[in-house]
Formats: sequence, structure tokens, C-alpha cells
Amino acid sequence: MRQKLENLVKREMETKADEYFKDFYGRIRRHVDDIRVEKTKKAEPGLQMITNLSCLVYRDRYSELGEELDKINRMAGFSIRFTGPWPPYSFVGGS
Repeated sequence: MRQKLENLVKREMETKADEYFKDFYGRIRRHVDDIRVEKTKKAEPGLQMITNLSCLVYRDRYSELGEELDKINRMAGFSIRFTGPWPPYSFVGGS
């Protein structure tokens, strides 16, 4: 019974994480010129990273993205780590 309960909780958490990922991705996508989904990384104990995005943003839209990320960051239970600007080399197509 315990294992069934653990599996049920795990599935429910994965479902919620997927819903949040889709919501956040859509909200962020509106403010960027290109977006890449990167591998999630191991988070601090007690935390779970649900998305890791690289965003290509023109300077004149940078503050729009920052405002959207701030809205998400203010949501209870969520934390945003916003770094950059970084060189856009990861958005250059390979041959």
C-alpha cells in the first residue's frame, strides 16, 4: 500500500510539474525571440527544478522578460534564477 501511495504521489507531482512547465514556457515564450529547453539540473535538497530554458532576447525586450520572470518568482513555492546576458552562440545553427 505504501508503494502504491508513493507511486500515486510521484505521478501527481509529475503531472503538476508538466502543467507548470507548459504554463511558464508559454508565458516566457511571448517575450523572447527564440527559446531552447535545456536539461534540468539537480536542485538543492527539498527543491525540484522543473525547467531550464535558454532564451534569446533582444536588448529592447530584456525588461519584458525580467518582469514576466519576476511574476513567476513571486508565486508561492517557486524560485527563478535569471542569469545573463550571455553570448548567443547556443542559438547558432550547426552544419
